[in-house]
Amino acid sequence: MGPADAPSSNNEEAEISRLSVSGTLSVPDKEQLELAEAILARLNPADSHELRQMSTRFGLVSGMLMMIVLLFWFLAIHVAGNEWGGNSGPSSILFDLNFSQISWLVPVLVFLATLLVSLSRERGGAIAATLGGGFFILVIYLAIEPVGHAMLATAGSDLMVSLMQTTRLGILGVLVHYSARYFLDAMLVTWVRSVLAGFDVVLGPQDEN
Repeated sequence: MGPADAPSSNNEEAEISRLSVSGTLSVPDKEQLELAEAILARLNPADSHELRQMSTRFGLVSGMLMMIVLLFWFLAIHVAGNEWGGNSGPSSILFDLNFSQISWLVPVLVFLATLLVSLSRERGGAIAATLGGGFFILVIYLAIEPVGHAMLATAGSDLMVSLMQTTRLGILGVLVHYSARYFLDAMLVTWVRSVLAGFDVVLGPQDEN
């Protein structure tokens, strides 16, 4: 009964899979196929042509968002920091960082956290997800710490200034998060295209469900 059911099981897997091996000379390993399948299942491109367009589109959006991040940081913190709530205030309890230092540390941490969590989603890595989650918590703490100082009436704290600092850090974090996601998707799509080009693998039709 078991052998009789095997062809049916294999057919079901073939229907779910978007990739099929078209030859035996150059075949990717199982891990590469599983990762490519996970990416295709999430993005669900119609064909190879749309996959190429995705690579360009994701890269374009990521670059635009990153430029917005740089311009926002330069204008809202470096140039017009005093007019946007000020850059002064109590230093962070962690490592005695001031607001200017935190304003570039937060985007870096968000970028790393987003990459780690996104990669763990594709590859199933628990360690990467754990590190990414830890970075996200650290970012949230650094972003809301100015408000915490003001609410606890720390000397030199002003609630409005603290709210503006938290708002600017939050905007930076959100913009960097989406920029990193689009950047990673562009890299993953480019990698899938390299698998299709370098191995005897064919992309099947789009799943309509």
